[in-house]
Amino acid sequence: MQCYRLTNRSKNRLSDGGFLARIPLMPNQYLLEQGYSLGLMQAGPEDPLLLITDADAFWNRFQNYYQERFELEQMPEDYVVPASYDVVYGAIKFDNEEEAEAAETGEAVS
Repeated sequence: MQCYRLTNRSKNRLSDGGFLARIPLMPNQYLLEQGYSLGLMQAGPEDPLLLITDADAFWNRFQNYYQERFELEQMPEDYVVPASYDVVYGAIKFDNEEEAEAAETGEAVS
């Protein structure tokens, strides 16, 4: 799973970075139905967005779009999303969520 911190390049306060980041996600909702994680997370209106996806085809297609509009920082593989961040668009399924659910129900994770 890839995680990118998006910081809006626009100094224009009227520019909505959240909306600009959602534009490529809107027509790609079918990826969620296919089981991919694709979404945006944010802690607050002034905080940077996190784009999280495991759909390589999506990222390959829209990487240039995001590079033109945002300062991108790829987060390391072991990056832990802060608890204050919530999903603001899309759906994201973290690997450790399955383990936590299994621990709560007493099931084994395969």
